[in-house]
Amino acid sequence: MSHLRARIERMVLRYEPAPEDRLFLRPRGGLTTGRVKARILAIQADLVEKLRVIDEHVQELVDRRSVLVDGLRQCRDALGGKDLRFACREPLPGEVHATPIGTREVRGADLRDALRRILREAARPLTIEEADRGLRARGMHAPAPVAKLISNAFATEVRRGRARRVGLGEYVSAEGAGG
Repeated sequence: MSHLRARIERMVLRYEPAPEDRLFLRPRGGLTTGRVKARILAIQADLVEKLRVIDEHVQELVDRRSVLVDGLRQCRDALGGKDLRFACREPLPGEVHATPIGTREVRGADLRDALRRILREAARPLTIEEADRGLRARGMHAPAPVAKLISNAFATEVRRGRARRVGLGEYVSAEGAGG
């Protein structure tokens, strides 16, 4: 697991262009053509490929986490503490809403845009909690009260015709892959 984290950190945390590429990545006023444009496009393609690899690793980690949370729920249920409000048990990771370090707070139009992208990518109905986890997985978080803000953002998107409410606290994209 640590080798995966180290690999992702090397690829992501600091993007430093190669010394020979710095000349190509200087801001320009006007159109770029020829060799410069070709090199910039090659650098861009390389960065997009690195991003795709990171996304695959993130999805793998999300899948692993889901399996572990399901196992913890089975253990909890076997102990007889399922859905008891006043039970003295440790909360499961899916029930704890800790804000990861390094996430940025989003609200208003930025929150609605991020939630709309998450709905489109999911291509299935999402609950408010799943949408919140999707935000956190993408390095963002809504300020407290999280469920209310996300619900209000979805309500705005429903009014504008960009999302549909399919159940209590469940929404699906009305555009793209999820609609």
